[in-house]
Amino acid sequence: MSHQKSPTMRSSLSFLAVAIAAAVALSGCAVQHADSNDEGAVNEAEDALALASIYGAWEGEGGKIYKLDFSKDAAETLGGFLKGRSFTATIDTGVRCITTPCDLAQADVVGVYKLVSGSKLTLASYDKPTAAFGAILGDYSIKLVGKKLVLTKRDGTLTETFHPAPPCGPNTKMCMLGFHYDNTPGVCGCVANPKGYCTADADCRLVDDYCTGCDCRALASSESLATCASPGVRCTREPCGGLKAKCVANVCTAH
Repeated sequence: MSHQKSPTMRSSLSFLAVAIAAAVALSGCAVQHADSNDEGAVNEAEDALALASIYGAWEGEGGKIYKLDFSKDAAETLGGFLKGRSFTATIDTGVRCITTPCDLAQADVVGVYKLVSGSKLTLASYDKPTAAFGAILGDYSIKLVGKKLVLTKRDGTLTETFHPAPPCGPNTKMCMLGFHYDNTPGVCGCVANPKGYCTADADCRLVDDYCTGCDCRALASSESLATCASPGVRCTREPCGGLKAKCVANVCTAH
């Protein structure tokens, strides 16, 4: 004798099965999330403390990286694969010359770094790196031993030790127009002025920008707005009305 379930009973059983499956799936996701190392969930204060300890210029002690400078400037690789801050480095290219000095033996490179959990450092290139640059890119374990910085590549192929670059001596250089003297240890020379660079309020000015919106732009005295490809917008008041140009941390700002 066969027992046939009514449509109502079949519907109830199907609903129960779906509910159980959904509960299992949600439970599995919750466990997976708890066990995963979600870099986005890292305590930001912990990273901020670790970052503060590595900012600045470091000199290598006989490895493939002669100099390494961690900046505070936000940066990201092409396509946004890695979002972090910018670094510059002087590296060994592997080229050996018969005569000296040999300019080809080293190269200056730039890239993006990110510090996670205070102990994992990732170095990446903005775009496709050279072979020599690619050899130093990747994930590192980072340690501060006294005043020395030790980077160990997680694949075991590289260990680099650095000490802080010595401070700059008295400035005896005259920089050309558009450049300024950077006394950052490891730099100690003339560098190009970044956009909006200033040393005093008088170096800055405010300009109303109607190209894509009602914007107030703080520019250095030598700068001008880029050419606008559109007719612009109409505004009910001047964007810079009531504001003053100020030089804050060597950058022109509107206040």
